Amino acid sequence: MLLYDYLSLFTVGALAHQTHRPSPCHR
Repeated sequence: MLLYDYLSLFTVGALAHQTHRPSPCHR
């Protein structure tokens, strides 16, 4: 479902933001 996709994107984005530096293409 799209909801799960959005949730995954949000989680992955949060994790990536903590583990790695903020990407320049980050909204």
